[in-house]
Amino acid sequence: MKYFLLSLVCMLFAQSAFAVGEAASTSRMSALLPQPNTVKELPSAPFRLRESRCALYASTDGLSPAVRYLQRVVKHRMGRDLAVVDSPEKASFRLLVDGSLQENGHYRLQVDRKGVCLTGASEAAVYYAVATLDQWLMGSSADALSGRIP
Repeated sequence: MKYFLLSLVCMLFAQSAFAVGEAASTSRMSALLPQPNTVKELPSAPFRLRESRCALYASTDGLSPAVRYLQRVVKHRMGRDLAVVDSPEKASFRLLVDGSLQENGHYRLQVDRKGVCLTGASEAAVYYAVATLDQWLMGSSADALSGRIP
């Protein structure tokens, strides 16, 4: 009887652990706080960080806090150092301010095979975009360590 109860407890624990793991892996977006207004996952090849383009571009000097934050995120999550370059064409990560976005806190985070573009209505919004990318990479740690962003 003792072995039966122990086996039952072990099976229930294993089943609940599997269910939690399955739920966590089904949506990387569940870790994003605050929840984005909209998320569009477009069919595209994933971005792969290559040593030759391991750089970032910032459109204004006011983005220096976001630049430092992104450098820490990429170093910590992907194990790579990001150099700052003066041309967006040379960079795999681009930080841009675009006043045409609706409100000050709005941002767009776009990942495609060419790179990662974080565009915000303000410098603070670009910083928020970096924070979202950090959370996304945290939920995709195996991909991030291999230099891949899905």
